[in-house]
Amino acid sequence: SHSLSRLAATQLGSILINKVIFPGLLRPDSAGTPSPDLALAWDITPDERRYTFHLRPNVEWHDGRPFRADDVKFTFDQILDPKSGSLLWSDFSVIDHVEVLDSLTVRFQLKAPFAPFLTLLGHNAGIAPAHAFAGRTLLDATDFSRAKPIGTGPFRVISTVGGSAITLEANPRYYGPAPKLRRVVFKIVPDQNSQVAQLRAGELDLVTIEPGQLAQLEQEPEVRVTQVSVPQHYYVGFNQQLPQFKPALLRRALGYAVNRRALIEGVLKGAADLPTGTIPRASQGFFAEGLEPLQYDTAKAVALLAEAGWRRGADGRVHNAKGELLRFTLLVDKGNPTREQAAVAIQQDFKRIGVDMAIRAMEFASMVRDYIQTKRYEAYLIWWNTPSDPDQYGYYGTGQANNDVA
Repeated sequence: SHSLSRLAATQLGSILINKVIFPGLLRPDSAGTPSPDLALAWDITPDERRYTFHLRPNVEWHDGRPFRADDVKFTFDQILDPKSGSLLWSDFSVIDHVEVLDSLTVRFQLKAPFAPFLTLLGHNAGIAPAHAFAGRTLLDATDFSRAKPIGTGPFRVISTVGGSAITLEANPRYYGPAPKLRRVVFKIVPDQNSQVAQLRAGELDLVTIEPGQLAQLEQEPEVRVTQVSVPQHYYVGFNQQLPQFKPALLRRALGYAVNRRALIEGVLKGAADLPTGTIPRASQGFFAEGLEPLQYDTAKAVALLAEAGWRRGADGRVHNAKGELLRFTLLVDKGNPTREQAAVAIQQDFKRIGVDMAIRAMEFASMVRDYIQTKRYEAYLIWWNTPSDPDQYGYYGTGQANNDVA
């Protein structure tokens, strides 16, 4: 299943489509600075807890209905409602309430000052039409999210074929510059090798490639390869609702066990930076130079495991005081050779310190929907794109919706 509602979806496949269907109040300019979109201007009180947005007039939804402040309030009321299924609660939990002042003015009252607020409004927070839901939650409105989404953006959906393709056409009602393309087709091709094969055959015009495919595609005369720095980090998330992953000592031990340098050089072919934390080097204004990279130290990993109550037995594997093995399953998305190979490298690293990790590859949307969102996982390997203001409190902070992956 493929959700098109950006309120509920944070998957890359959904986000790429949503960005041209559902604009937000703001959008980042080329330097990443929050700039006007559905909001033309805004006022901030001196205590930085009240934001008033003056909305763009004469904007129409794809179905011809007028865009109004009620739509903004509806969107953020849904984001803040646990029953809605939105994955953006962590980003916007600082909001106390949203009020409509008039049809083109909306006010946000925050619980406390929050520096990245404007940036996050332009990151993945597209505005949805209140009239399309009629009292239903996001999760209930599958006709909207999977068949006929209604936005205000430069493209509108004209057809969807479940699990296959989504076709968009230029929106003649769009308030901004007219799109330079008349039509765009997003094809759903989960397997990376199939994507590259279709690119080489001329069946796809644009794909995101993995480092292992770079050398062969650079030799293709019909293919142009562009490399850019991405504000993204890969990580293994542990479900801290499970007793074995609650102790920080255990998670620190596993962190020391991973040979990140070997993984970057071997699996990623050097196409990544050795991390010092979760702030990507691409976020130049926020990345601190001179920090020590995360260490690889198996002796320290074993010592910390012992301190956490997990000691190596005669069989080379670690056991707790009850004689139970430290074993768990890591979920990884099927069809992406980079992440599948990274999972194997991590599995081997953990084996060296006596930890037994199995790997289960599965389709990405299912992994997120059926396991990560429902907290039915033990561990997973995934990636996260950081906004241009890389405040990650909403993702890793204590008390936030996703903090069990830290």
